[in-house]
Amino acid sequence: MRRVIYLCHRGVPGMEMKAFRYAAEAGLVDILVDEGRIDDALSAFEALTPNPGNAMAHQLQGAELLVLSGRLDAAMVAVAKILMTANDKRSGWSATVRRDFTENSQALGPLRARDDWRALISDPAAYLARSA
Repeated sequence: MRRVIYLCHRGVPGMEMKAFRYAAEAGLVDILVDEGRIDDALSAFEALTPNPGNAMAHQLQGAELLVLSGRLDAAMVAVAKILMTANDKRSGWSATVRRDFTENSQALGPLRARDDWRALISDPAAYLARSA
């Protein structure tokens, strides 16, 4: 755990690559989840440096943490935002790929059991408008 925290703060000594920092920060969140420290994991996630090269994975991790913390309505909004950023020039992920990721995420299972899941998947913009 100390090594992961060191990497989060310092990166890899002698290297300019930020990818290691992104991975270490995401790893810290995963460690906290594995230890059952969901609130700490959510706080750590909120302090993360978003990895611009893999923004969808970052967004998906956030939605999954919201589910684990019992904040299902907030998680639904997070999923809607993931789906709405499809085809964004920065994301590089199509709407189909984003839908597949959200449909297949085991951690999002409680959301798929909700009555409003289909409405969210079929029209995330309308879902966001209704939930605002």
